[in-house]
Amino acid sequence: MEASLAACIPAALLATGACLQCEVCFGLGTSCTGDLEACAAGEDSCGIAVTASTVGIENQSMLQGCMPSSQCKASPFSVNFGTGMRTQTSFACCLGEACKTATVTV
Repeated sequence: MEASLAACIPAALLATGACLQCEVCFGLGTSCTGDLEACAAGEDSCGIAVTASTVGIENQSMLQGCMPSSQCKASPFSVNFGTGMRTQTSFACCLGEACKTATVTV
């Protein structure tokens, strides 16, 4: 908590508004939970990424954290590695309470 506060004080002195915090986590499946962490300079949005990977069987994973809003439009994308091997990723950007109800489909 002290580290988060220390990161927010300089940001508050340089800009108006509160320091952005996002839930940071990684998990297999379509959900994950983690702690709120202060975002670094240039990271003005919270991001949720869901990846579906197929290597014989399909697996999904979810990643949440801080990101620049300029990357919110980089989705969806897929890569085909040959027969039976493929990965697809989709992003959603959100702020605050909207992150709790945001959905990402691959």
